[in-house]
Amino acid sequence: MPVILLSGNHFTRPMDTTLTRRFINGAQGLDKAAGQFDALALKQQNAEDDRNLLEVESAVCNWKQTRLFDPKEGAYTKRGKNAFGLNDALGKDWQKSLGKSLMVEICLFKGVQVH
Repeated sequence: MPVILLSGNHFTRPMDTTLTRRFINGAQGLDKAAGQFDALALKQQNAEDDRNLLEVESAVCNWKQTRLFDPKEGAYTKRGKNAFGLNDALGKDWQKSLGKSLMVEICLFKGVQVH
């Protein structure tokens, strides 16, 4: 039993374990809630990462469809002198259109800090 000292007199009283149990139960409840919150945040982050990757994949497919396979202006329709410089033009267009967003997504996917 704990001893309480008041004005030089010693008083003893039984320890109240109810308050201690409530505190411990409350702390365990907070730990459980924090764990659930962390799991939910991770689930949301994964869903957002998946959406971002799908957007980039869609942008890449659209770029390829219009720049490479378009029946009127696509790279595969170019012949002869019209094909000169095509590699450079496509590379520059790739960098301009998709380069930065694609690199950002790759860095995010691999967990690299992007500035």
